[in-house]
Amino acid sequence: MAEALGAPTNGTGHEPAEERQPPEKAIDMGNDFDRSTDIPALALNRPIPSLTFMKHFSFPGLSFCLSLGVVALHPTALGDAISILNPSFEGLTGTDPAHFDTAGNLLPYHGALTPSESQNPALEYKTLTPVPGWQVSGNAGTGNYSGTQYFLTGSTDGQNVAFASGYQSLHGWISQTLGEHYQAGLTYELKVDVGTLIGYPAGGYTVSLFAGSTAVANAINTVAVTPGAFSTVTVSTRIDLGSAAAGLPITITLANFGRSQVGNQVVFDNVRLTSSGTAVPEPSPWALAMIGLFGWFAVGRIRRASPWGI
Repeated sequence: MAEALGAPTNGTGHEPAEERQPPEKAIDMGNDFDRSTDIPALALNRPIPSLTFMKHFSFPGLSFCLSLGVVALHPTALGDAISILNPSFEGLTGTDPAHFDTAGNLLPYHGALTPSESQNPALEYKTLTPVPGWQVSGNAGTGNYSGTQYFLTGSTDGQNVAFASGYQSLHGWISQTLGEHYQAGLTYELKVDVGTLIGYPAGGYTVSLFAGSTAVANAINTVAVTPGAFSTVTVSTRIDLGSAAAGLPITITLANFGRSQVGNQVVFDNVRLTSSGTAVPEPSPWALAMIGLFGWFAVGRIRRASPWGI
């Protein structure tokens, strides 16, 4: 039987160096706002100076200021899939015939790791970017587990997977910061296919969404994974108006939980992220400034126009 790629042992073989773990602090996503306000009634013995005000204020100016407010405050409906680089881990190519076929694809049961983690040159290709498009930490990389030796049906999308090995407190993980930023009013749903190898101890896993460096959603062994098969793990989070996550970049992290007393490995495939709901962007500072300027100007015009001087 071929050896699992980059798999650490119980201390008798290769053990990856201690790596920093992804932060697990969660943002408080619940933000309730009382948007009610008390509007004082007009004095009953004073006339409403609407006609006098209209004589002294230009409607083009009013239209311009209000249009700025509409642009700043009007909600935007979204619901499309969010772009992820190399979501099925097919992006690794090469020309080394020891690890790649003539089309540049990884050979079956071969993988790619960073030079510091690769210990089996016959099967492990050394590269600084073992998972193109993703940051790699510890014992993690791209592998071709096609065939039925480790998975009964192969990978779920393409021929490659991303793998992350673990042993006790050590673990490998990959992450990607997307070009998209969290928007208030939207719910984000991340789906990842997670599997473990036939004939090897099942490893724990973590699937996470981060806002910057802070976790907003985590799935830690939430779905049972049968060796030789894949299960779909889902995490989701809603970003409320005023949330600390709003406006921050979206980061996806896939990790080996690293708590087993024996060397183990988990693999990931077919990563997809979607948003749903209606985005409510924060008001533009320039728009708010113009609206405030309009209000100040209007009050000044009414004061000069009114015979009773509000």
